[in-house]
Parts: sequence; structure tokens; C-alpha cells
Amino acid sequence: MRKTKPKEKPVSPKKPVKKPAKKSAKKPAPAPAKRPSQKRAPKARPVVKTPSRKAPKKAKPKTSLVVMQISAPSAQRVSVVGTFNDWGSDANLLAPKKSGEWSGKLTLAPGRYEYLFLVDGNWVLDSAARETVPNTFGGLNSILTVK
Repeated sequence: MRKTKPKEKPVSPKKPVKKPAKKSAKKPAPAPAKRPSQKRAPKARPVVKTPSRKAPKKAKPKTSLVVMQISAPSAQRVSVVGTFNDWGSDANLLAPKKSGEWSGKLTLAPGRYEYLFLVDGNWVLDSAARETVPNTFGGLNSILTVK
């Protein structure tokens, strides 16, 4: 038997070894310091809402737009006050018109309201009111019914 020599691997020519690039003299920026007491909030995850069966919402009470008018040609200031604004004299000021009429709009829920006009500091009954009631001061209050 003949002995064969193991085949030798061919030797490849040596490649020149690259030297690592010189590092610049600049020092790397330090990492930002972490505050030990400060914790990061967890990432928010989307919330998927599933339809639920809720009781139907109660209907809002209906309101009506009411126009209040009074004729007071020589007046400087006119407001309407009553149970709908806790008798606040500045709550519902009326606007003057060239004809001497004063008017304003109120949005009221259904109900029965007592009121008077306040013309330059004097209480004035609404002459157009369909109904009046006695008040605790010995006078009358106008009645407004909103349906």
C-alpha cells in the first residue's frame, strides 16, 4: 500500500494588517447623570373601550326664549328682576330702542315666575302681565308662566 501524504492547504499571501485609526484627543462626552429619585413613567398603552349598556340619559328640561319689554322713554337704566334671577337687579339689564322701548331676552325653564321691572331704581309692575299676586311689601308682582 502506498502511503499518501495529506494534502497541504495552499498558503495565501499575507494581507497587510491595518492599524487601528488613532483616536482623537477629544474625550467622549459623559453620559447624562440619572437622578436616583426620578422614575420614568411607564409607556402608555392604548385603551380599548368596549360599548357598555348604559341607562338612557335624562332629557334636559326644555327652555323657552321669553322677550321682556317695557315702555320707559325717559329712563336711564331698566332691568327685569324676579324669582328667575333671585331678584338680582344687575342680572338682566334691558337694552333701549330709539322708540323709548326697552327689551331683553330671557331663557327660562318651564314654571311660574314672579317679577317686576326696575326702572331707574323704582319698582314697576308689567302692565302687559296677565296675572299679578300680592308681594310681602304691600305691592303687586307680575306673574310669568312658561310652558
